[in-house]
Amino acid sequence: MGALTTTDYDAVFQEFWLPLFEVQFNEQSVLMDEVIMQRSTKTVKNLQARIAMEIESWAGFATAAESANLVDPNPGQYFEAIVPVRFHYMAFDLTGQSIDATSQDAAAAAPAFNREMTSKINVFHRQTNRMMHGDGSGVLALVDGAPSGNTITCDAAYGLANNVNGHIFLSKGVNIEIWSAKTGGSQRGTATVNSVTPGTGASTSATFTVDAVPSGTSDNDFIFLKGARGIEMMGLLGIIDATTYVTTLQSISRSSNTWWKAQVRDAGDAGGTSGTAIPLTRNRINRVLEDVVFIGGGDIKFILSNPAVQRTYGDMAARDRIVVNEVELDNGWRGLSYNGIPWIADFYAVGGQAMFIDPSTLQVHELSRPQWMDRGDGILKQVSDSGGDLDVWRARYYWYSELGVEKSMANGVLRDIQEI
Repeated sequence: MGALTTTDYDAVFQEFWLPLFEVQFNEQSVLMDEVIMQRSTKTVKNLQARIAMEIESWAGFATAAESANLVDPNPGQYFEAIVPVRFHYMAFDLTGQSIDATSQDAAAAAPAFNREMTSKINVFHRQTNRMMHGDGSGVLALVDGAPSGNTITCDAAYGLANNVNGHIFLSKGVNIEIWSAKTGGSQRGTATVNSVTPGTGASTSATFTVDAVPSGTSDNDFIFLKGARGIEMMGLLGIIDATTYVTTLQSISRSSNTWWKAQVRDAGDAGGTSGTAIPLTRNRINRVLEDVVFIGGGDIKFILSNPAVQRTYGDMAARDRIVVNEVELDNGWRGLSYNGIPWIADFYAVGGQAMFIDPSTLQVHELSRPQWMDRGDGILKQVSDSGGDLDVWRARYYWYSELGVEKSMANGVLRDIQEI
């Protein structure tokens, strides 16, 4: 029986591995499930999606006395949001020997190849899920204190103080870059992660070692994936926001257009201090729901948080004698019920807060479906270095896409939740 050629592998990728990517895309996170989150290629032209919006207006109406002048006409308010498509990639290498060692049966890939492909599928979708919870900046974590040797201490996943152990997006082999600021500032340099030691509990920061600590790295520096600073997919942290994380969203300023702000509640709205976590109460939850429905005109289909916040809600419900049944969202996603609304947990959701989501206002704008990169010369490309060609073959998977919103005010967030 002959060995597979690189041409044969094109069929393996397309017919065997592509369906696995598609299945995992829908099953990895509620935010990537096409039944929940709309995806469209029709909206994208010239690497941008444009969303036409009409803003609520009270102008153009008046009650007039008999024989008086009638109301002056006034046009409605119209805006166009511009959503720039972002470019996401995954890559892996195969040696010529591993290709020759593979059975001619396309579905019976060699064990090592099978493991590597499964790993890369998971990486692609975990990274996509992470971005969908972020603010487009690409911040993975913050440096916590001065490095020691080749060891860097980190905290604040997503760059947020209420996500202490910032190691969750780091692992051996990840290429990072460190900057002095989230935007602007100076680049300290790049590094490759060699090992990661998670933090303990909610108060001990994690550590990781690198091949070489970038010169000048110091406390509160920002950690990004190499080359990804400021160009990642926009996520819920930036979309369901007022001006805390993203002041200009999809080319529209929130500072001068208050209708472009989401419904935001925090401890300051409940007698506490904004930025300081306080207990979760039914009143705090209801105020966000009321804002979304009566101010934003939204229809909340689910509440999304990390498992700790979901558990905090379950504890609050038990103490307040709220009957909590497990309810099901479309396509089988399960969560705890709050007045019939599923409260769903996602491990990568930002800690200390809960998102109130109207999915009809959100859409993933994609230039095409996620797919293997093939520009007419096959999926596997031979790798070269300064010494010439290698017996190593590289495949890439890509997705040109961006998460957009057409009515930010129809969604809400409750911040400063004290997790049990």
